[in-house]
Amino acid sequence: MLKETWPDLVTKCPLPASDEVWEGTRFGIDQTLPQSLRKRILGELVCAYLEFCLQHGVKQIIGVMPIVVWKAVFARSGWPVEHLGEFREVGGDKIVAGSMDVSQENLACVRKRMGINHPVLRTAQTVFEQSMEKAA
Repeated sequence: MLKETWPDLVTKCPLPASDEVWEGTRFGIDQTLPQSLRKRILGELVCAYLEFCLQHGVKQIIGVMPIVVWKAVFARSGWPVEHLGEFREVGGDKIVAGSMDVSQENLACVRKRMGINHPVLRTAQTVFEQSMEKAA
């Protein structure tokens, strides 16, 4: 979406593009859920982004979102965001292209800030290990 629809929002550097750079522009949590549940889901989704990327060799996430989402979701969770250009007002929202580096350090920071002390993604290996523990 960034390359096809919003490339002009990236002005501070060349538009990142490689197999190690994925786009993560869509993000949402049901606002009718209780706040404590939304916070837990938010933390788990951000951890899941990082865990999945680390498992699959993704080094960077880029995207276009309202500035408030970059701040409220990712920066507040402990995952630093670098804006790739200036914001633009669209439909009353200030949107901006952003980039986040994927690293074990950022995952550790998010887990600490969000109070998550375990992996949130279940992998085949995790399922196997859990079934072996139950069998023992």
